[in-house]
Amino acid sequence: MNQIELKGHLGCINCIIQLSNGNLLTGGDDSSIRIWDIKTYENILTFEEHFARVTCLIEISKDIIASGSFDTSIRLWNLNEKKCYLQLCEHLNWVLCLYILKDYSLCSGGGDNLIIIWNVKKGISKKILKGHSDLINCISQLNNDNIISSSDDKSIRIWDYINGNCIKVFNCNDNIISFTFFNNLFVFRRDHAGFVFQQNYLNDSMSALDNVMVSGLLKTKDRRALAGRAKDLLQKVQIGENDWRKFPTQLSGGQQQRVAVVRGVINQPEVLFADEPTGALNSQNTTNVLDIMTELNNQGQSIVMVTHTVKAAERGNRIIYLSDGVISDECNLGPYLGDYKDENNLHRAEALERHKKLKDFLQAMGW
Repeated sequence: MNQIELKGHLGCINCIIQLSNGNLLTGGDDSSIRIWDIKTYENILTFEEHFARVTCLIEISKDIIASGSFDTSIRLWNLNEKKCYLQLCEHLNWVLCLYILKDYSLCSGGGDNLIIIWNVKKGISKKILKGHSDLINCISQLNNDNIISSSDDKSIRIWDYINGNCIKVFNCNDNIISFTFFNNLFVFRRDHAGFVFQQNYLNDSMSALDNVMVSGLLKTKDRRALAGRAKDLLQKVQIGENDWRKFPTQLSGGQQQRVAVVRGVINQPEVLFADEPTGALNSQNTTNVLDIMTELNNQGQSIVMVTHTVKAAERGNRIIYLSDGVISDECNLGPYLGDYKDENNLHRAEALERHKKLKDFLQAMGW
């Protein structure tokens, strides 16, 4: 691979991002901000109004960028006019991270242990979040609009975006999980959770058996024991020995998803998370996969499944209805009693009552 050297900064480069037009934006110890043409590799624009090293950069729109610096200021730059048009100066120490929220407010974290939310149109701070006892090094926003931050105080905090209160604190010395270090989060997922998705995400260059074992090898190096467990599980989901060495493209869609289910439980997770696991399957394969998941559940496997179909929802013991990301209500159905349409089902009457209970609940929810 050819290497291109971009020369211009007089010290270390502390941050680099790619703009929406493809060009690169860099900030350095020399207090300058530089924009580089990605095609010619030339420095096409330089800003030098900060008084100390530039620590963080973010693109607000195609014409506006923001920068944070050790000089405690945040500056907003208009790329068309090639100038700084706004300076925000409420941090008492270094500005270390910037993030654009969904409503286009600017969120900043600093060495003063504060998180400040800014209205960039008016150039004023809207909220100041206090709680960390050391510098802020990372800020982001969750799907429910709450803000999440990490700090050198070895904690992660979740903040209510509306009132600015801290609603949850995770410390890195918690026995269960540390959100501060990504490798600990990886270990938690590996040891405690399994996943099945709507798309099976099998590796096309690996056999069905290897697709299962590659997840197991993250937890154990005993290949012999792992292979035995993988083969037993594949047999249970009707993937016979003749199919173990087949590649995903040689399997039907239903077989591929059954392999994906086995991959999700190979490490014996405490919880199996299934996101629309039958969404890409025909009716018969849907029934087959749901039967497998029901059997796993009957054997003690906890499963959290997201679905938009009544057929899949009927397999659950407890139904939680979400609307716009908020829990509206729940319905406890109890154990699955089989297909209410099956004339040979000994529990057909009870299964029909269970089905009606679910339908009434969903209608009440406006489904």
